[in-house]
Amino acid sequence: MLKVRGPAIARMLKGEDPGEVGFTIEQAVKDLRTMLAEGAARDIALPAVAQTLASFEEGARRGLGAAEAAGLAVYWSVRRAKV
Repeated sequence: MLKVRGPAIARMLKGEDPGEVGFTIEQAVKDLRTMLAEGAARDIALPAVAQTLASFEEGARRGLGAAEAAGLAVYWSVRRAKV
């Protein structure tokens, strides 16, 4: 992902427009939910997927659903810890 989206992430870290969105946070949430459902259907726990989904859902709740999914790392780098 960094090879393809790295320049866009670097622009977002500078507060610049990342350019064209290739894969949105909303799309990632949908895919992560599908992964969890498939795991559950096979009685396989996927804790890393569950935590990743929680991270993406937070971004979506904060209004970033249509944003580039690769940019979620930028959100987390500037997000204030909950007190």
